Amino acid sequence: MATRFLAIISSGTKAVEKAAAEIEAESGLLRVIDTPDMALFTDFAAHRFCLPDSRGAVIGDLFSGVASPERIRESTPELFQQIVRSRAQHLIDACWGGYVAIVRDDEGETHILRDPSGAMPCYYLETSSATVIFSDVETMLAAGFQVPEIDWSYMLRHLLAYDLRSPGTGLTGVKELLAGFRLTLRGSAKVVTQRWSPWDHVCNDRTATSQKAATDLHEIVTTAVRAWAGSFSHILLGVSGGLDSSILAACLTGQPAHLTCLTMATDEADGDERRYARILSAALDLTLLERHHDLGKIDITRSTAAHLPRPLLYAFGQSEHEAKFAIARAHGIDAFFSGIGGDNVFCHMVSPSPIIDRLRAEGLGSGVFTTIDDICRLTGCSFWELAIAGIPRLMAKRSSYRWEANTRFINRAAVSDFTEVFTHPWLDAPVDALPGKAAHVAMLTRIQGTIDGFSRLEAPPQINPLLSQPIVEACLHIPTWQWCEGGQNRSVARLAFREDLPARIVNRRSKGGPDSFAFDVIEANRALLREQLLEGVLAQRGLLDLKALENCLDARRWIQRDDYVRLSALAEAEAWVRHWAGLGYPLKLALA
Repeated sequence: MATRFLAIISSGTKAVEKAAAEIEAESGLLRVIDTPDMALFTDFAAHRFCLPDSRGAVIGDLFSGVASPERIRESTPELFQQIVRSRAQHLIDACWGGYVAIVRDDEGETHILRDPSGAMPCYYLETSSATVIFSDVETMLAAGFQVPEIDWSYMLRHLLAYDLRSPGTGLTGVKELLAGFRLTLRGSAKVVTQRWSPWDHVCNDRTATSQKAATDLHEIVTTAVRAWAGSFSHILLGVSGGLDSSILAACLTGQPAHLTCLTMATDEADGDERRYARILSAALDLTLLERHHDLGKIDITRSTAAHLPRPLLYAFGQSEHEAKFAIARAHGIDAFFSGIGGDNVFCHMVSPSPIIDRLRAEGLGSGVFTTIDDICRLTGCSFWELAIAGIPRLMAKRSSYRWEANTRFINRAAVSDFTEVFTHPWLDAPVDALPGKAAHVAMLTRIQGTIDGFSRLEAPPQINPLLSQPIVEACLHIPTWQWCEGGQNRSVARLAFREDLPARIVNRRSKGGPDSFAFDVIEANRALLREQLLEGVLAQRGLLDLKALENCLDARRWIQRDDYVRLSALAEAEAWVRHWAGLGYPLKLALA
């Protein structure tokens, strides 16, 4: 199962001592740090190592270096001093992985640091006498804490920008420590600071060739993926025959961990990727399991994200989830690997932005005209169509990316009362930032909003290796125009793994997916969805545009393509709020 943890940190002693004993009795967790003002619990199989003198712990997976990464399983005297003196910053500067570090420094301050990939979740809540840090709300509830109420102001924000992660969550009082941030506890004071920024790794190097970038990327991706694989004995990798998952398959081939691949198919041709998955598995001599999405496995009234402090995911994913869990039980799978984030990390961009970036970086020259040709081939647009689309961006002085709200099916009155600006610290671009690179950073920000995995009580850990810190930093270093060379998206990644993968995979331009199955789920549940949304909790709270929903869900009308996914998101949000509103956990533990 995935690593779970919970820590209580207090400036006093009585709150920790009393709560720690109750948590140990209630939760079944192991107490690994026990001091008068700090108690840390993890599950028995958790990846972790404690610092000497009960000064804290690193929970999760930590690797040293990039060229030859090794898993760090214990604290040496030198590492201990580096972690404490830097207030955990050394872990970001010299290490990487998926971890949360809790460190007590020499001045008595406690620092909680979450790694830049966001691989290890980290939430916290505050009471009058202590701060509680935890991996997931299920662990928090199992420890006996009170069920939080739904934060309705957050819910409106979520409906408008579900994939823009914020410190707030859908549960009142439960906050998230964002990836690459550090929470410092100074007595009763709490300070959150940003310790990693994507902009520190952006460099539009005009001297580095695409071949050099590809060579370096191949080395970094391969070593990072294999470092992750070293922790497990049997990995299930989801593959579609697309580029990102195929790169992972190539990296995992020949490793000590046994590898099984899974491809999910729909009944429609657009969602049937088996022919490409078979090409991949045959070329790499991999075991491939094929499963079909099954409408009978879908219940749109059940929240797929009930274990999370915010709605996420969609009901149409329940079919794949059940298939993975069944395979895990039957084959002894101890990790799910996924190519999630590949499009974001490898800068899958279809816009004139790379042209503008190159023009601003190099001036008008042959390189700009080469990139114009690349974008024309990539998008199918003419030179004049690109010019019309690109001129406003070229004239704009703003470098930062502007996040647009999705107001489809949202009550206009609620939107008009909403004053929050949609932003994230990563989106705060330097004044000299190039617009294409700002869009690349926005893509990395967006994927952070959607990577929460399965319940940590029920499933093996889900590993998204392409979001690893060394890979992200290497890709940020590559100019946007190199990512579209030859009229191919993610061209540097294609070049990097051209010798490792079949040509039909590397050169593939089509893109399949479960969209057709998502449409089937909505159509099969149209009447139920109509009742769920028009008469549900979100509607009662005045958050939904009931007239627009009623028109859309009218049985005599066709649902527009873009509305299927939007309706799926609203269905999940409704199921999520009903789940949390209906919980009946008794109050066992409260830190006053």
